[in-house]
Amino acid sequence: MRALVYNWVPFDVPGEGGGVSAYVREVLPALVRDHSWSITFLSSGYAYSVLNRICRYRRTRNALESIGIRSYEIVNSPIKAPAQDSFSLIEDCLSNETVASVFVDLMRETGPYDVVIFHGVEGLSTVTIERARAEGCAVILVAHNYHLVCPQIELLRDATD
Repeated sequence: MRALVYNWVPFDVPGEGGGVSAYVREVLPALVRDHSWSITFLSSGYAYSVLNRICRYRRTRNALESIGIRSYEIVNSPIKAPAQDSFSLIEDCLSNETVASVFVDLMRETGPYDVVIFHGVEGLSTVTIERARAEGCAVILVAHNYHLVCPQIELLRDATD
């Protein structure tokens, strides 16, 4: 099984990503070791470059390279992560094609993949899910928060305001 796993932050950045990063750090080695999966991990909305402002992806190092897990990051995503950093960009969160195209380029150039597992879409636009499905692989969307209902993830906070 070849899987592309997505979360907004690299899974091995200390103190970032909360429970999702902890979950990914535990599950990915088990999938490789016990089920012979080939894993590629991708993050977006976390890495930015002032010297080259083009939205693109690049290969990164990670703490699980020794067991064959590859990692990449989308640099200069128009949608910053976590979601609070894109508070006023609701339209981009829903339909930005730039970051979706970079995501699909990575899929085509590093795949093919049997499955894409999204641990949310912070750092991407939701249209990215549709674009990934159009590539002919299974798509799993794990809802760790309610970002898909409210891109600002503040839906239930201060509901009386």
